Amino acid sequence: MEKIGIIAEFNPFHKGHDYLLGTAHDIFPQAAVIVAMSGDFTQTGEAAIVSKHSRAKMAVQNGADLVIEIPVCGCTASAREFARTGVALLKKAGVKTLVFACEDPDKELIMLCASTLNKEDDTYTFTLKNALKAGDSFPVARAKALTKSLSSDNEAEYDLSKISDFLSKSNNILAVEYARAVLYFDNNMDIYPIERKESIHNDSEAAVTSEGIVSAAAIRTYIEEAVIPDHDEKTDRIKAADMLQNVMPVTASNMMTEDLSENEFVFTKDFDLLLHAALLANDDYTVFDDCNESLSNKIKNEVNNYRSISSFADSLKSKDITRTHIMRVLIHILLGIKADDTKALRSLSYAPYMRILASTGKGKELLSSIKENAGILLFMSPGEIKRDENNAWDIPDEVSRLLSLDIRSSDLHRAAMTARCHHSIPNEFTRKTE
Repeated sequence: MEKIGIIAEFNPFHKGHDYLLGTAHDIFPQAAVIVAMSGDFTQTGEAAIVSKHSRAKMAVQNGADLVIEIPVCGCTASAREFARTGVALLKKAGVKTLVFACEDPDKELIMLCASTLNKEDDTYTFTLKNALKAGDSFPVARAKALTKSLSSDNEAEYDLSKISDFLSKSNNILAVEYARAVLYFDNNMDIYPIERKESIHNDSEAAVTSEGIVSAAAIRTYIEEAVIPDHDEKTDRIKAADMLQNVMPVTASNMMTEDLSENEFVFTKDFDLLLHAALLANDDYTVFDDCNESLSNKIKNEVNNYRSISSFADSLKSKDITRTHIMRVLIHILLGIKADDTKALRSLSYAPYMRILASTGKGKELLSSIKENAGILLFMSPGEIKRDENNAWDIPDEVSRLLSLDIRSSDLHRAAMTARCHHSIPNEFTRKTE
Protein backbone atom coordinates (compact mmCIF):
# COMPACT_ATOMS: atom_id res chain seq x y z
CA MET A 1 0.00 0.00 0.00
CA GLU A 2 1.31 3.46 -0.91
CA LYS A 3 2.10 5.62 2.11
CA ILE A 4 2.30 9.40 2.25
CA GLY A 5 3.57 11.33 5.26
CA ILE A 6 2.75 14.59 7.02
CA ILE A 7 4.68 16.25 9.85
CA ALA A 8 2.46 18.29 12.15
CA GLU A 9 1.63 19.67 15.58
CA PHE A 10 -2.18 20.01 15.28
CA ASN A 11 -2.20 22.47 18.18
CA PRO A 12 -5.18 22.28 17.87
CA PHE A 13 -6.48 20.54 14.74
CA HIS A 14 -8.36 23.06 12.60
CA LYS A 15 -9.83 23.50 9.12
CA GLY A 16 -6.43 24.33 7.63
CA HIS A 17 -5.19 20.92 8.76
CA ASP A 18 -8.40 19.36 7.46
CA TYR A 19 -7.71 20.98 4.07
CA LEU A 20 -4.16 19.58 4.06
CA LEU A 21 -5.31 16.02 4.82
CA GLY A 22 -8.21 16.27 2.37
CA THR A 23 -5.94 17.54 -0.40
CA ALA A 24 -3.45 14.75 0.29
CA HIS A 25 -6.25 12.20 -0.09
CA ASP A 26 -7.41 13.85 -3.32
CA ILE A 27 -3.90 13.73 -4.83
CA PHE A 28 -3.09 10.23 -3.52
CA PRO A 29 -6.53 8.56 -3.25
CA GLN A 30 -5.21 5.02 -2.67
CA ALA A 31 -2.54 5.96 -0.14
CA ALA A 32 -2.49 5.63 3.62
CA VAL A 33 -1.75 8.89 5.42
CA ILE A 34 0.81 8.63 8.22
CA VAL A 35 1.34 11.64 10.48
CA ALA A 36 4.42 12.28 12.61
CA MET A 37 3.05 14.58 15.31
CA SER A 38 4.57 16.53 18.19
CA GLY A 39 3.81 15.30 21.68
CA ASP A 40 2.78 17.48 24.61
CA PHE A 41 5.28 20.27 23.84
CA THR A 42 5.96 21.91 20.50
CA GLN A 43 8.72 23.19 18.27
CA THR A 44 7.99 26.81 19.19
CA GLY A 45 8.78 26.10 22.84
CA GLU A 46 5.19 26.01 24.05
CA ALA A 47 2.94 23.52 25.77
CA ALA A 48 0.32 21.93 23.54
CA ILE A 49 -3.13 23.20 24.52
CA VAL A 50 -4.61 19.69 24.84
CA SER A 51 -2.96 16.30 25.22
CA LYS A 52 -1.20 14.53 22.37
CA HIS A 53 -3.76 11.73 22.67
CA SER A 54 -6.65 14.12 22.13
CA ARG A 55 -4.95 15.79 19.17
CA ALA A 56 -4.05 12.43 17.62
CA LYS A 57 -7.65 11.31 17.92
CA MET A 58 -8.80 14.50 16.17
CA ALA A 59 -6.39 13.67 13.35
CA VAL A 60 -7.57 10.08 12.76
CA GLN A 61 -11.18 11.25 12.79
CA ASN A 62 -10.34 13.68 10.00
CA GLY A 63 -8.22 11.81 7.48
CA ALA A 64 -5.08 10.47 9.13
CA ASP A 65 -4.67 6.70 9.19
CA LEU A 66 -1.79 6.47 11.65
CA VAL A 67 -0.34 9.03 14.06
CA ILE A 68 3.23 8.56 15.33
CA GLU A 69 4.62 10.64 18.19
CA ILE A 70 7.76 12.67 17.52
CA PRO A 71 9.96 12.20 20.63
CA VAL A 72 10.07 15.31 22.79
CA CYS A 73 13.80 15.70 22.19
CA GLY A 74 13.01 16.18 18.49
CA CYS A 75 9.71 18.03 18.61
CA THR A 76 11.07 20.80 20.87
CA ALA A 77 14.30 21.19 18.87
CA SER A 78 15.32 23.59 16.12
CA ALA A 79 13.46 23.45 12.81
CA ARG A 80 16.31 21.40 11.33
CA GLU A 81 16.24 18.74 14.06
CA PHE A 82 12.43 18.75 14.18
CA ALA A 83 12.26 18.10 10.43
CA ARG A 84 14.93 15.40 10.53
CA THR A 85 13.17 13.54 13.34
CA GLY A 86 9.82 13.67 11.58
CA VAL A 87 11.28 12.57 8.24
CA ALA A 88 13.31 9.78 9.89
CA LEU A 89 10.21 8.32 11.56
CA LEU A 90 8.15 8.55 8.38
CA LYS A 91 10.99 6.91 6.44
CA LYS A 92 10.99 4.03 8.94
CA ALA A 93 7.23 3.73 8.42
CA GLY A 94 7.77 3.27 4.68
CA VAL A 95 6.60 6.71 3.52
CA LYS A 96 7.65 7.59 -0.04
CA THR A 97 6.11 11.06 -0.37
CA LEU A 98 6.16 13.88 2.19
CA VAL A 99 3.23 16.27 1.80
CA PHE A 100 3.22 19.68 3.45
CA ALA A 101 1.59 23.08 3.08
CA CYS A 102 3.55 26.29 2.73
CA GLU A 103 2.93 29.85 1.64
CA ASP A 104 4.87 29.48 -1.64
CA PRO A 105 4.77 25.86 -2.90
CA ASP A 106 7.61 26.34 -5.39
CA LYS A 107 9.20 22.88 -5.33
CA GLU A 108 12.19 23.91 -7.44
CA LEU A 109 13.04 26.86 -5.18
CA ILE A 110 12.49 24.78 -2.05
CA MET A 111 14.91 22.09 -3.28
CA LEU A 112 17.46 24.69 -4.44
CA CYS A 113 17.44 26.37 -1.03
CA ALA A 114 17.62 23.00 0.73
CA SER A 115 20.58 21.69 -1.28
CA THR A 116 22.46 24.98 -0.89
CA LEU A 117 21.92 25.11 2.86
CA ASN A 118 22.99 21.49 3.21
CA LYS A 119 26.25 22.19 1.38
CA GLU A 120 27.05 25.35 3.39
CA ASP A 121 29.78 26.17 0.88
CA ASP A 122 32.46 28.81 1.38
CA THR A 123 30.39 31.53 -0.28
CA TYR A 124 27.44 30.87 2.02
CA THR A 125 29.57 30.63 5.18
CA PHE A 126 31.61 33.76 4.38
CA THR A 127 28.54 35.88 3.53
CA LEU A 128 26.63 34.70 6.58
CA LYS A 129 29.54 35.45 8.91
CA ASN A 130 30.07 38.94 7.51
CA ALA A 131 26.36 39.80 7.58
CA LEU A 132 26.11 38.76 11.24
CA LYS A 133 29.22 40.80 12.05
CA ALA A 134 27.62 43.79 10.34
CA GLY A 135 24.68 43.54 12.73
CA ASP A 136 22.09 41.74 10.61
CA SER A 137 19.69 39.43 12.39
CA PHE A 138 20.17 35.75 11.63
CA PRO A 139 17.14 35.50 9.27
CA VAL A 140 18.38 38.51 7.25
CA ALA A 141 21.97 37.25 7.22
CA ARG A 142 20.82 33.78 6.12
CA ALA A 143 18.80 35.24 3.23
CA LYS A 144 21.82 37.26 2.04
CA ALA A 145 24.13 34.25 2.28
CA LEU A 146 21.68 31.95 0.52
CA THR A 147 21.09 34.46 -2.29
CA LYS A 148 24.83 34.92 -2.81
CA SER A 149 25.48 31.18 -2.81
CA LEU A 150 22.61 30.44 -5.20
CA SER A 151 23.80 33.13 -7.60
CA SER A 152 27.37 31.82 -7.57
CA ASP A 153 26.24 28.26 -8.27
CA ASN A 154 23.83 29.08 -11.07
CA GLU A 155 23.89 31.21 -14.18
CA ALA A 156 20.86 33.25 -13.14
CA GLU A 157 21.17 35.97 -10.55
CA TYR A 158 18.79 35.43 -7.66
CA ASP A 159 16.80 38.33 -6.30
CA LEU A 160 17.62 39.01 -2.64
CA SER A 161 14.18 40.50 -2.00
CA LYS A 162 12.51 37.35 -3.39
CA ILE A 163 14.63 35.02 -1.25
CA SER A 164 14.17 37.24 1.83
CA ASP A 165 10.42 37.30 1.32
CA PHE A 166 10.33 33.53 0.79
CA LEU A 167 12.35 32.84 3.96
CA SER A 168 10.34 35.32 6.03
CA LYS A 169 7.35 32.97 6.07
CA SER A 170 7.25 30.31 8.77
CA ASN A 171 5.98 27.43 6.69
CA ASN A 172 8.33 28.17 3.81
CA ILE A 173 11.18 27.84 6.30
CA LEU A 174 9.80 24.50 7.48
CA ALA A 175 9.33 23.42 3.86
CA VAL A 176 13.03 24.02 3.20
CA GLU A 177 13.93 22.13 6.39
CA TYR A 178 11.75 19.19 5.32
CA ALA A 179 13.53 19.13 1.97
CA ARG A 180 16.90 19.40 3.70
CA ALA A 181 15.98 16.43 5.89
CA VAL A 182 14.98 14.35 2.85
CA LEU A 183 18.33 15.17 1.21
CA TYR A 184 20.19 14.55 4.48
CA PHE A 185 18.96 10.95 4.62
CA ASP A 186 19.72 10.53 0.91
CA ASN A 187 16.63 8.41 0.43
CA ASN A 188 14.09 8.13 -2.36
CA MET A 189 11.42 10.12 -0.53
CA ASP A 190 9.79 12.81 -2.67
CA ILE A 191 8.25 16.09 -1.49
CA TYR A 192 4.86 17.43 -2.54
CA PRO A 193 4.27 21.03 -1.42
CA ILE A 194 0.77 22.47 -1.63
CA GLU A 195 -0.37 26.03 -1.09
CA ARG A 196 -1.31 26.85 2.47
CA LYS A 197 -4.87 28.11 2.84
CA GLU A 198 -4.64 29.88 6.14
CA SER A 199 -4.12 33.23 7.75
CA ILE A 200 -0.54 34.00 8.74
CA HIS A 201 1.06 31.20 10.75
CA ASN A 202 1.29 32.04 14.47
CA ASP A 203 -0.69 35.27 13.98
CA SER A 204 -2.63 35.36 17.24
CA GLU A 205 -5.03 38.03 15.93
CA ALA A 206 -5.63 36.61 12.47
CA ALA A 207 -9.12 36.91 11.03
CA VAL A 208 -11.07 33.86 9.93
CA THR A 209 -10.84 33.31 6.15
CA SER A 210 -13.87 32.75 3.94
CA GLU A 211 -13.22 29.00 4.21
CA GLY A 212 -13.35 29.19 8.02
CA ILE A 213 -9.58 28.81 8.31
CA VAL A 214 -7.59 30.57 11.01
CA SER A 215 -4.19 29.91 12.54
CA ALA A 216 -3.79 27.56 15.48
CA ALA A 217 -2.18 30.43 17.43
CA ALA A 218 -5.30 32.55 16.94
CA ILE A 219 -7.50 29.71 18.21
CA ARG A 220 -5.30 29.24 21.29
CA THR A 221 -5.40 32.98 22.01
CA TYR A 222 -9.17 33.07 21.68
CA ILE A 223 -9.55 30.13 24.06
CA GLU A 224 -7.16 31.70 26.57
CA GLU A 225 -9.12 34.95 26.54
CA ALA A 226 -12.37 33.01 26.96
CA VAL A 227 -11.25 31.35 30.19
CA ILE A 228 -9.85 34.38 32.04
CA PRO A 229 -11.10 33.91 35.64
CA ASP A 230 -12.59 37.41 35.85
CA HIS A 231 -15.02 36.63 33.05
CA ASP A 232 -18.40 34.92 33.22
CA GLU A 233 -16.96 31.42 32.78
CA LYS A 234 -20.12 29.72 31.56
CA THR A 235 -20.90 32.42 28.99
CA ASP A 236 -17.33 32.55 27.71
CA ARG A 237 -17.08 28.77 27.36
CA ILE A 238 -20.25 28.85 25.25
CA LYS A 239 -18.73 31.60 23.07
CA ALA A 240 -15.53 29.59 22.73
CA ALA A 241 -17.52 26.50 21.71
CA ASP A 242 -19.37 28.53 19.06
CA MET A 243 -16.09 29.87 17.70
CA LEU A 244 -14.54 26.40 17.53
CA GLN A 245 -17.45 25.13 15.43
CA ASN A 246 -16.61 27.78 12.84
CA VAL A 247 -12.87 27.07 12.57
CA MET A 248 -12.52 23.35 13.31
CA PRO A 249 -14.04 20.24 11.70
CA VAL A 250 -17.13 19.05 13.57
CA THR A 251 -15.53 16.03 15.25
CA ALA A 252 -12.48 18.06 16.30
CA SER A 253 -14.54 20.98 17.64
CA ASN A 254 -16.73 18.56 19.61
CA MET A 255 -13.66 16.96 21.18
CA MET A 256 -12.12 20.36 21.91
CA THR A 257 -15.36 21.60 23.47
CA GLU A 258 -15.45 18.51 25.68
CA ASP A 259 -11.83 19.10 26.75
CA LEU A 260 -12.70 22.72 27.59
CA SER A 261 -15.80 21.72 29.57
CA GLU A 262 -13.68 19.25 31.59
CA ASN A 263 -10.87 21.84 32.02
CA GLU A 264 -8.51 19.34 30.39
CA PHE A 265 -6.32 21.91 28.67
CA VAL A 266 -3.25 23.97 29.50
CA PHE A 267 -1.47 27.12 28.44
CA THR A 268 2.29 27.66 28.51
CA LYS A 269 1.81 30.08 31.41
CA ASP A 270 0.61 27.12 33.53
CA PHE A 271 4.27 26.08 33.70
CA ASP A 272 5.55 29.41 35.06
CA LEU A 273 6.21 28.10 38.57
CA LEU A 274 7.66 24.79 37.39
CA LEU A 275 10.15 26.57 35.14
CA HIS A 276 11.12 28.97 37.94
CA ALA A 277 11.91 25.99 40.17
CA ALA A 278 13.96 24.36 37.39
CA LEU A 279 15.93 27.58 36.83
CA LEU A 280 16.72 27.85 40.54
CA ALA A 281 17.81 24.21 40.67
CA ASN A 282 20.59 24.79 38.11
CA ASP A 283 23.51 27.17 37.85
CA ASP A 284 24.99 26.06 34.52
CA TYR A 285 22.45 26.12 31.71
CA THR A 286 24.93 25.23 28.96
CA VAL A 287 24.23 21.55 29.63
CA PHE A 288 20.74 22.02 28.18
CA ASP A 289 20.13 21.66 24.47
CA ASP A 290 20.48 24.82 22.34
CA CYS A 291 21.87 26.88 25.24
CA ASN A 292 25.31 28.39 24.62
CA GLU A 293 27.49 30.15 27.18
CA SER A 294 26.27 33.62 26.23
CA LEU A 295 22.60 32.72 26.74
CA SER A 296 23.43 30.80 29.92
CA ASN A 297 25.06 33.94 31.35
CA LYS A 298 22.03 36.03 30.38
CA ILE A 299 19.76 33.59 32.20
CA LYS A 300 21.98 33.73 35.31
CA ASN A 301 21.89 37.53 35.27
CA GLU A 302 18.12 37.71 34.87
CA VAL A 303 16.91 34.75 36.96
CA ASN A 304 16.27 36.84 40.07
CA ASN A 305 13.92 39.01 38.03
CA TYR A 306 11.89 36.02 36.82
CA ARG A 307 8.12 36.52 36.85
CA SER A 308 6.79 34.28 34.08
CA ILE A 309 7.97 32.26 31.09
CA SER A 310 6.71 34.87 28.65
CA SER A 311 8.23 37.93 30.35
CA PHE A 312 11.49 36.07 30.98
CA ALA A 313 11.79 35.18 27.28
CA ASP A 314 11.15 38.83 26.41
CA SER A 315 13.94 39.94 28.75
CA LEU A 316 16.42 37.52 27.16
CA LYS A 317 15.76 38.06 23.45
CA SER A 318 18.16 40.12 21.36
CA LYS A 319 19.01 40.74 17.72
CA ASP A 320 21.22 37.67 17.52
CA ILE A 321 18.84 35.23 19.20
CA THR A 322 15.13 34.90 18.48
CA ARG A 323 12.41 34.67 21.08
CA THR A 324 11.39 31.27 19.70
CA HIS A 325 14.93 29.96 20.24
CA ILE A 326 14.82 31.23 23.82
CA MET A 327 11.42 29.62 24.42
CA ARG A 328 12.82 26.29 23.21
CA VAL A 329 15.77 26.59 25.60
CA LEU A 330 13.45 27.39 28.51
CA ILE A 331 11.31 24.36 27.69
CA HIS A 332 14.48 22.24 27.57
CA ILE A 333 15.39 23.46 31.05
CA LEU A 334 11.86 22.73 32.27
CA LEU A 335 11.86 19.20 30.82
CA GLY A 336 15.52 18.43 31.50
CA ILE A 337 16.47 17.97 27.84
CA LYS A 338 20.26 18.19 27.63
CA ALA A 339 22.66 18.58 24.72
CA ASP A 340 23.74 14.97 25.24
CA ASP A 341 20.15 13.83 24.72
CA THR A 342 20.03 15.47 21.30
CA LYS A 343 23.39 13.87 20.50
CA ALA A 344 21.85 10.52 21.40
CA LEU A 345 18.90 11.23 19.10
CA ARG A 346 21.32 11.97 16.26
CA SER A 347 23.34 8.82 16.99
CA LEU A 348 20.13 6.82 16.59
CA SER A 349 19.51 8.42 13.18
CA TYR A 350 16.66 10.49 14.67
CA ALA A 351 14.39 7.44 14.97
CA PRO A 352 14.97 5.79 18.38
CA TYR A 353 11.55 4.09 18.47
CA MET A 354 8.04 4.46 17.09
CA ARG A 355 5.20 5.32 19.47
CA ILE A 356 1.74 4.96 17.93
CA LEU A 357 -0.74 7.47 19.35
CA ALA A 358 -3.82 6.68 17.28
CA SER A 359 -4.88 4.75 14.19
CA THR A 360 -7.83 3.84 12.03
CA GLY A 361 -8.61 0.31 10.89
CA LYS A 362 -6.58 1.03 7.76
CA GLY A 363 -3.72 2.24 9.93
CA LYS A 364 -3.78 -0.89 12.08
CA GLU A 365 -3.39 -2.99 8.94
CA LEU A 366 -0.03 -1.27 8.34
CA LEU A 367 1.45 -1.98 11.76
CA SER A 368 2.67 -5.51 11.20
CA SER A 369 4.57 -4.60 8.02
CA ILE A 370 5.96 -1.42 9.61
CA LYS A 371 7.12 -3.38 12.66
CA GLU A 372 8.77 -5.95 10.44
CA ASN A 373 10.59 -3.43 8.23
CA ALA A 374 11.28 -0.45 10.51
CA GLY A 375 13.97 -2.15 12.56
CA ILE A 376 13.16 -0.13 15.67
CA LEU A 377 11.02 -0.58 18.77
CA LEU A 378 7.31 -0.05 17.98
CA PHE A 379 4.67 0.27 20.70
CA MET A 380 1.41 1.96 21.63
CA SER A 381 2.07 2.20 25.37
CA PRO A 382 5.42 2.19 27.21
CA GLY A 383 3.89 -0.52 29.39
CA GLU A 384 4.35 -2.91 26.45
CA ILE A 385 8.15 -2.66 26.62
CA LYS A 386 9.92 -5.60 28.20
CA ARG A 387 11.58 -5.24 31.62
CA ASP A 388 14.70 -6.92 32.93
CA GLU A 389 15.17 -8.56 36.34
CA ASN A 390 15.71 -5.13 37.93
CA ASN A 391 12.43 -3.83 36.48
CA ALA A 392 14.34 -1.58 34.10
CA TRP A 393 13.45 -1.37 30.42
CA ASP A 394 15.23 -4.04 28.44
CA ILE A 395 16.37 -1.55 25.79
CA PRO A 396 19.63 0.35 25.14
CA ASP A 397 20.42 3.12 27.64
CA GLU A 398 20.23 5.96 25.13
CA VAL A 399 16.81 4.76 23.91
CA SER A 400 15.65 4.42 27.52
CA ARG A 401 16.78 7.98 28.30
CA LEU A 402 14.90 9.46 25.34
CA LEU A 403 11.75 7.53 26.20
CA SER A 404 12.04 8.66 29.83
CA LEU A 405 12.08 12.27 28.62
CA ASP A 406 8.86 11.63 26.68
CA ILE A 407 7.20 10.23 29.77
CA ARG A 408 8.48 13.05 31.99
CA SER A 409 7.19 15.69 29.58
CA SER A 410 3.77 14.02 29.47
CA ASP A 411 3.73 13.75 33.27
CA LEU A 412 4.48 17.47 33.64
CA HIS A 413 1.83 18.33 31.05
CA ARG A 414 -0.65 16.10 32.88
CA ALA A 415 0.31 17.63 36.26
CA ALA A 416 -0.40 21.16 34.99
CA MET A 417 -3.68 19.99 33.49
CA THR A 418 -4.66 18.25 36.74
CA ALA A 419 -4.07 21.48 38.66
CA ARG A 420 -6.57 23.15 36.36
CA CYS A 421 -9.24 20.43 36.14
CA HIS A 422 -8.92 19.02 39.73
CA HIS A 423 -9.53 15.42 38.71
CA SER A 424 -7.20 12.55 37.91
CA ILE A 425 -6.03 11.96 34.33
CA PRO A 426 -4.55 8.66 33.12
CA ASN A 427 -0.78 8.64 32.81
CA GLU A 428 1.30 7.11 30.03
CA PHE A 429 1.05 3.64 31.56
CA THR A 430 -2.60 3.60 32.66
CA ARG A 431 -4.13 5.26 29.59
CA LYS A 432 -6.02 2.84 27.38
CA THR A 433 -4.77 2.74 23.79
CA GLU A 434 -7.29 3.03 20.96
